[in-house]
Amino acid sequence: MTNTQFTIDSLKELNLKLVLLINELRKNNAEVKTENTRLKQAIEENAMLKIRFKELKKKNKTDTTILIAKNAELKDRVTKLEWKQAQVITSEQEKSYTKETLHSLSESLAESEILESSLSQETINAI
Repeated sequence: MTNTQFTIDSLKELNLKLVLLINELRKNNAEVKTENTRLKQAIEENAMLKIRFKELKKKNKTDTTILIAKNAELKDRVTKLEWKQAQVITSEQEKSYTKETLHSLSESLAESEILESSLSQETINAI
């Protein structure tokens, strides 16, 4: 009976060790499942981020193309405005030159008329 009792005690001890091992393995299994779930979520999030990145990259390319076109249009408008401004300045300079010339000629004519009038008066007085 001692032998049988020894065997029973040994089996109980072995059973207890196996139950503890099973509990530990279940705990590890639960941790692995939790980690697996977390990794699956990370993979899904990564896939969604890749899709979003591609969308943003495409939008950025479209926006860049639009901005390049607008920039070219604005540069063209600035060039035209600068050209018009140069024409206005040239025109104003020409008008100013013409006014100065007319004023100068006017003054010269007035002086000539005064001189002529003065000479005519002197001639009349001399006669």
